[in-house]
Amino acid sequence: MDREVMDILLLLTQILTLIFLIVYVVKTWHIASATKESAKATEKSADISRQTLDEMKESRDQETAPYVVVYFDVLSYPQLILLAVKNIGKSIANNVKLEFDPQLKSSIKPINEASFIKNGIGSMPPGYEILAILDGPNYFMDISNPLIYKVKVSYSGGILSEPRFNEYVLDLTALKLTPLGFKTMTNLVNKIEELTKSVNSIAEKLDKHPNSEITEDVFDTEKSRSDTQESDNTKSAK
Repeated sequence: MDREVMDILLLLTQILTLIFLIVYVVKTWHIASATKESAKATEKSADISRQTLDEMKESRDQETAPYVVVYFDVLSYPQLILLAVKNIGKSIANNVKLEFDPQLKSSIKPINEASFIKNGIGSMPPGYEILAILDGPNYFMDISNPLIYKVKVSYSGGILSEPRFNEYVLDLTALKLTPLGFKTMTNLVNKIEELTKSVNSIAEKLDKHPNSEITEDVFDTEKSRSDTQESDNTKSAK
């Protein structure tokens, strides 16, 4: 009898142990799963935080970064085409390099040998600008001269350490079609002559009407007389 009781108790103990073991394994699996999900959530949160920080850093960099532009400008007198390089950003641009395709052409001087084109620019503070003479109106006399240039600008600076690149298309076609907007000495002389004639005309009219106020009626006297005479002629004809 005692033997049978012992066997039963042993069996029950084994069953209970097995049940506890199963419960332990299930609970451990639940804990492991929860830990894994928590780790994923933590990793996702870390990725979001890192992405937010990167966006904030990029936004801050855009607000304070250097920005180098290249363009053509014109000078009215003397008549010149200018090459302009300017930092319109808010921090210093370092190690500025310019690559033109095709190379710049000029009948005035070998502009490609200019130091800022050949060797680059060491640094450009905000607002700093370099102006170089490219050519004059004679540039368009030679049909072999390019009207469109592509320029690649590389430089560094700002919060981010990696190099920055900008590309521009410089088009001289508009300047060719609008005579560069230049004003020559002939234009100036013509304007002065027109002004002189206007002043002389006003002086003559004032001499004829010394006691009159300077009004549009005084300036239009000759026109009024002409209109009156034409009206009288018409009546006579009738």
